[in-house]
Amino acid sequence: MCCETSSLDDGRRGNAGDAGTFDRVSGRNITVCVLSYNRGVFLEEALASLCAQTCVPGEIVVLDNGSAPDVRERVEPFLRKGVRWEGVDTPQTPLWNFRRAFARTKRPFLYVMHDDDRLLPTFLERQRAFLLAHPEVIAVACNAHEIDDAGVRTGKTLHNPRRRREVELFTSRSRMVELYTRTYLAFPSVLYRTPFPAEVPMQEEYGQVADVVFLCELARLGVVAYVNEVLWEYRVHHGQDSNRFKQEFLRRLDGYFRAVGEEDPTIRRQVRTYLLRRILSRKWKSLRSSLRALLSDVNRG
Repeated sequence: MCCETSSLDDGRRGNAGDAGTFDRVSGRNITVCVLSYNRGVFLEEALASLCAQTCVPGEIVVLDNGSAPDVRERVEPFLRKGVRWEGVDTPQTPLWNFRRAFARTKRPFLYVMHDDDRLLPTFLERQRAFLLAHPEVIAVACNAHEIDDAGVRTGKTLHNPRRRREVELFTSRSRMVELYTRTYLAFPSVLYRTPFPAEVPMQEEYGQVADVVFLCELARLGVVAYVNEVLWEYRVHHGQDSNRFKQEFLRRLDGYFRAVGEEDPTIRRQVRTYLLRRILSRKWKSLRSSLRALLSDVNRG
């Protein structure tokens, strides 16, 4: 097992918690891959939260995508405890690193963690327990506390728990697309049953929204679930929202949703309405931006 001990704080400052107060169980059937790129401080916190899990994973691998040398130096104490480091000399695309993670099929369960997030102590135990109790489910997502760059909780959660059911099951690609017309699943919260994620391509043409297509396509292989429990901490960075996504990726995602919706009459109208709202929203944002620029020119004149 990795990381037998941890010095993580007890959560009073918004940290992920101290597993020393919990009974620990074996997670030898879990592989955790942490995707890393030039965020040593955050990576250190992510690994500390992993080492504080009540369910100790059998393997923790940092898949580094060409970070500066100081990143590895910062997490060297974790490497001495059994965490593995697999780096590359030249940075590749983020999706390349995801593919590298999803290829791990040695153990029955796989979790792919972002280096800027943190897990609450029972994350792996609760997520694995759900998969063990529901053999038809091949991936399970959950809710999260939002934290800021300093790691302090903002008081918000990713999903309003009053607007989500205790357990939600998505039995097909159509049901996943229908979900995305209303809300979403948090990609960094998903624990997978292997080898299913290795069988779905991460498609570069969708860029920043490739995770949406990935999860929709995953639902063609089995049931994807959402459990309305807050089990991790999602770091919200300044200026981080869909407005900063490249328009070409959003248009391709619209095309994907449109194609799925036209194939399934049970969601066709809902998808068409959703896409119309997205088009009108983008046009309004573009018009508002143009008006601001015009007013700025007028004021300078």
